[in-house]
Amino acid sequence: MKKTLISAIAVFICCIGASAQDIIVTNDGKSIEAIVMEISSSYVKYKRFDYQNGPTFTTKAETISRIEFQNGTTQEFNTQKSRARTDAAGKSADSQSTSARQNHVQYQPAAKPAEKRLRFGVHAGVSIPTGLYGNYTVAPATIYSGGKGAAAGVGATFGCKMLYEIKKVKGLSIVTNLDFVINPTKKKTENFINAIFANTADEYFAFRVDKMPVFVSVPITAGINYKYNFNKTIGVWGEFAAGANLRFISSLKLINTAGSHYMYTENGIQLYSTDEESYNYNPNIQFAYQTGCGILLWDKLTLGILFNGTNRSKIKGTSRGKIYDDSIDDSKREPFYGGIAGYSCIMIRAGYIF
Repeated sequence: MKKTLISAIAVFICCIGASAQDIIVTNDGKSIEAIVMEISSSYVKYKRFDYQNGPTFTTKAETISRIEFQNGTTQEFNTQKSRARTDAAGKSADSQSTSARQNHVQYQPAAKPAEKRLRFGVHAGVSIPTGLYGNYTVAPATIYSGGKGAAAGVGATFGCKMLYEIKKVKGLSIVTNLDFVINPTKKKTENFINAIFANTADEYFAFRVDKMPVFVSVPITAGINYKYNFNKTIGVWGEFAAGANLRFISSLKLINTAGSHYMYTENGIQLYSTDEESYNYNPNIQFAYQTGCGILLWDKLTLGILFNGTNRSKIKGTSRGKIYDDSIDDSKREPFYGGIAGYSCIMIRAGYIF
């Protein structure tokens, strides 16, 4: 009889422990005996302890002061962000957010997003030649005598970049750039060449320009970029990078408006004037550097001005005269030296950093 009584008491105590309740304390001091089902940053779901088979209630987290869980831990609410006290065993109640009788689902605060150290960007803008790149004494105009300058006109630039943030120095990044700078020849240079040949009184040669060269510069550089944000909206940036420039020039083509005419016979071969002459330029690799600064908007949009510079190099190529006569070998190409030019320009461009 005695053993039976002790067993009954033990079962009763276990039942009481299994039915322990959570206490929800509202901001106005009201206490609600409940079984907490779910906690989020904006609401709490629970069942009434005295009606556990009834509906699930939902209340805004901002109306709750704290929750006293049945295991002795307490979770406080402060402007919708929970802050837990540690219990006597040193366990934190931060991880506990829901309770469903015997199994509480642990609540983990949202982890901070990983810092984005590697970023990519694209940009485009206007290219304004400077120095020998825009000099009027143009290589095509001096193909017979040499000279200085390229006489490039205003063109376009576009490209992409990669930024890798240096963690120890806020705002400092390693930058790599790939750019394409495209500039046509100045229109007045074409007029100048036409004027030169128009003044010749040779009945066999009356050349005019059919196609002027286009200058393509491809600087590939690496260096450092620094940005400083005044606030979330606006900031400034500066950059310096160095590397190599790949230089390409399309051909210059001249048409003989007088057509092909017999001139004289030499060693039994009849010689005719050319119908067409073309000058093909060799590609080249130069040292290049870029430096500039600008404005940064919302840490994404960039507006800036940069200077792209290269060392001076010789412009070389081969010329070919085309004659419409089967007895003449028109496959021979003659080398020529067109002058010296540095492919430098000011770039005004806008970009977007992803």
